[in-house]
Amino acid sequence: NPYLSIVSNSEGQPLSQQARQDEPTPDLDLLSERLNTINTQKNQSKEQFYRESYNIFFELQNYLNSNQSKAPQDLVLRDKDVNGILSKYIDLIQDYTEADNYTRIWDLCQRLYFPMEGTELITSVRDWLNTYEEIPDVEDAKLQDADEELEESNSIGPTWVWEYSRRQLMRGNFQESMEMLTFSLGFLNTQQKTAVSKIIKLIADFENVVSTNTDKTTFWERWAIWREQCKTSDTEFEFALQSQDAQVEKNEEIHSLYDILIGDEECIRRYGTYFEVVLGTAWFAKPQSSLSSLKSLAQDVDNLEEDAYVIACSYILMGQFDDAFAVMGGDLWLHTHLGYALIATGNIVTNTRVTTKSTNKEDILDPIYYSIQTYAQNIAEEFDMWEEAVIYLTCCQSNKEIWVNQLLGDPILPRKDVNRLNSILDVATKCGLSQVEKYIHKGLGHRYEHEKKIRQATTEYGKAEDLKSLDRLAHAEFSQYLKTGKLGDVITDMPALHRSPHYAILIVYQEFREHLAKKRWEKASKAALHLLENEQLPTKFETVLLIDNLQILKESKHYYPSNRIMQLIDIFKHITKDASNQDFIVKYYKFIENHDYSSDIITAKIRERLAYKAATAPTVC
Repeated sequence: NPYLSIVSNSEGQPLSQQARQDEPTPDLDLLSERLNTINTQKNQSKEQFYRESYNIFFELQNYLNSNQSKAPQDLVLRDKDVNGILSKYIDLIQDYTEADNYTRIWDLCQRLYFPMEGTELITSVRDWLNTYEEIPDVEDAKLQDADEELEESNSIGPTWVWEYSRRQLMRGNFQESMEMLTFSLGFLNTQQKTAVSKIIKLIADFENVVSTNTDKTTFWERWAIWREQCKTSDTEFEFALQSQDAQVEKNEEIHSLYDILIGDEECIRRYGTYFEVVLGTAWFAKPQSSLSSLKSLAQDVDNLEEDAYVIACSYILMGQFDDAFAVMGGDLWLHTHLGYALIATGNIVTNTRVTTKSTNKEDILDPIYYSIQTYAQNIAEEFDMWEEAVIYLTCCQSNKEIWVNQLLGDPILPRKDVNRLNSILDVATKCGLSQVEKYIHKGLGHRYEHEKKIRQATTEYGKAEDLKSLDRLAHAEFSQYLKTGKLGDVITDMPALHRSPHYAILIVYQEFREHLAKKRWEKASKAALHLLENEQLPTKFETVLLIDNLQILKESKHYYPSNRIMQLIDIFKHITKDASNQDFIVKYYKFIENHDYSSDIITAKIRERLAYKAATAPTVC
């Protein structure tokens, strides 16, 4: 507490005493500890949920990658293996209470777009609706009515009897609807009982019609006959009411059931929730058998629901996935995993056209991929899931390598050790992310260079094909050599290093020095000529090579033909005319020969050997 450094407060009370008074009580300590524990457990549960989600994602991606040649897009839609993998998400979601909100959305998607079983489509949607929006059966409704005493009644029974019977009917819960209507018979007069009994029979008959929907011809024949029976019964009921002399009692409830059965869409839309209207229309007005026709029907129904999850589910049913994800407020987990599942099953067709061939310029992709990018960034930073984040990004089409590099940052993950970077590098290698491999190698090179581990840095730059950094190291090595006469640890056995113009010179010079040390004069002379012909030879290195060549020129055997000797003489004339070069000649000669001579003596030695070789050198060696 910063105030404890003050001796007393404004009232003269010692602050040590005040501090004791302000100390939290044991109960508050326990409460605080408990809250911290809950937060920790919640965070651990969230991390575990994300890690298990990743395991399913990775399994799906692996399966798709290994079956690309045998599973074209149109076949993936029917691929039980893919659907089997995706079904694991439902089990995962049900294990985590924080993921409860995802359950109904994922369950609906699975039933519509990657079903495990051959359940009839409308029946499956009905079962989904019953699971997440239950309607009371007769016994529950009676108990509810008795407890709440809120239900209205009319001359033909409680209003809930008719409301629930209609809604159950539109859903396709035929048994439940018939049970509700059977209960209503106790409130009806003879005429009404006759009509409702006919409705119950028509519903039972419809169940039999639906059971034949696998044979389309038979289904349509039976459905047409059944529908005419509905119209006939409705007409008979209307005629019977009109022929009565007495006041006609309320019969709109019964009429509404007939209207539903004969497929009156206006009536169906008036009596149900969004999903009940869709199902009611699909059962009785426009019998649906295909996903595309059901989606089209769903798009024609006005959705007046207010709950975000219900609205999102309605968009899922319509096949308008972007709208569904938008309603969910940019939920990254859902957009990432459900979005990729819909892509994997061919239900979302993404733009695979690459607009640029540049390795560092992004293409414009579908929105799902940007959610995956953000999700990957979040799990990496929050839960240290860097390798997993890379795997997520590998599905992001042409931007995957750019986004992985952005994820790693610059400098690359400065708080992670080299072992962790190598772990991420292994992932990039296995995934064929060549640009990411180079980026990580370059980052490792910078780290080693900063730590003065030049050999390791050189190796990493070579693997990264970072010619600029290799050239920089070569220049630094040349500068150090000119100051000390000692070469550092030059790597000569890595082919990639030869692509760096300046490091290639360094390699050849290192080999030249080795040849001199082992008196391999012919190889040394060839290396020297190779260096002298290089237009990017560092400053003062002509002087270096001329002094180095004294060892070869002292040999009685000729290793340079006459034209090469003349080339050396031209270089000699150039360096001896440069007054600023004389001190360096003295300095470098001392490095090599360990003798402290003046520049005049050194140049005289070189002149004498060149003159002799010029006079005696053959045309060809």
